[in-house]
Amino acid sequence: MGLPNNANGALTIDPATGVISGMYDAFGNQVFNVTVAAHPTGSRLSIAKSFVLSIRDDG
Repeated sequence: MGLPNNANGALTIDPATGVISGMYDAFGNQVFNVTVAAHPTGSRLSIAKSFVLSIRDDG
């Protein structure tokens, strides 16, 4: 799964810094399961980390 990207808005991750940014119009609390994977150039190894991203509308 990935960062939310639909009619409510979109979030992106900067591959150089790992910073998540963007605009998303949440309705109440919304939860997204996100997995970030890295594959170093020239390596057969990779790493992945999963986390829960919660977006809350404080209205």
